[in-house]
Amino acid sequence: MNTIARIQHKGQVTIPTRLRNQAGLAKGDLVEFSLQRGKIVITPKLMIDRSQFPSADYKYTPAQRKIIDARLDLALEEVRKGHVSPAFATAAEFAAALKAEAKKRNGREGAAPSEAGTRGLAAPERVRFARVPQERKGKAKPSARR
Repeated sequence: MNTIARIQHKGQVTIPTRLRNQAGLAKGDLVEFSLQRGKIVITPKLMIDRSQFPSADYKYTPAQRKIIDARLDLALEEVRKGHVSPAFATAAEFAAALKAEAKKRNGREGAAPSEAGTRGLAAPERVRFARVPQERKGKAKPSARR
């Protein structure tokens, strides 16, 4: 899109709304100006205020940092050994893989629950969740059950 604009007092130029929207620019955004092959090029710039995003070094004590680093090392070692789940393209594919794995683990005869992969929990198809009553706007809170 080519648009002509007039340079105003003190060198101000209004970037057309359509171009601003296409570039994702909004009021207050920072841009960089450069001269390339005789043309003025305007490039959006993302500037981060570091005071609003302190690094983790300021949030943890050296002892806490040592524990975190050790756990990260263990996790990375597990990944290097190949102890990771495969990637799934869809949630349905993931759910089917979970069901197949549960069926495979629960199908072992003579295995204790922890060895069968359930870790002492009921099989997934037997787990039931209690319904939690929700408050309705404008009405009194439900009385406590005895």
